[in-house]
Amino acid sequence: MAEAGGWISYDWSDDGETVIFSGSNSIESVSVDVGVITPIVESDFSEGRPALSPDEQWIAYESDEDGDLDVYVRPFPDIDNGKWKVSTDGGTSPLWSPDGTELYYLHGDTMMAASIATEPSFNAGNPMALFEGRYFGIPAFKNFDLSPDGTRFLMMKQSGTQSDDSLAPLGLVVVFNWFEELQRLFATS
Repeated sequence: MAEAGGWISYDWSDDGETVIFSGSNSIESVSVDVGVITPIVESDFSEGRPALSPDEQWIAYESDEDGDLDVYVRPFPDIDNGKWKVSTDGGTSPLWSPDGTELYYLHGDTMMAASIATEPSFNAGNPMALFEGRYFGIPAFKNFDLSPDGTRFLMMKQSGTQSDDSLAPLGLVVVFNWFEELQRLFATS
């Protein structure tokens, strides 16, 4: 994720040619080779955290057009061909499953999932709670992801208590060549 002049990039097309950006009231795409910015969603509402479906035929995002932040889906790139509200009681940070059959999002401290069907037309199932917990997040940024096979979430557990409003500095440990280290530690002689 990169930031450029108040815009935050959230997603790339599979061919690496298009970056999807978000600002305070709009979602736009940028062609990498040409540098042409194309508005996708523009309104008077706060809209952001866009996510392209794996087949790049749909775009999910959060918007406060109903007063609170909720998750919406539109066809992509022809966004005027429909709009569906996926969350039922608020939602942020949409993320597609690798096969595009589920859409995940946060509702407070709860990870939600809605089943998605796109044929013969778009249909989102009733969202269900997957798990709950306090996880570290920075407003406006993508704060979690899925493993490529869609079986695990990657999130940072937040320290402190629910009443603790301050965020203690977090450390992040990245281990390179972990498999070689594991082999070294558990090598049998």
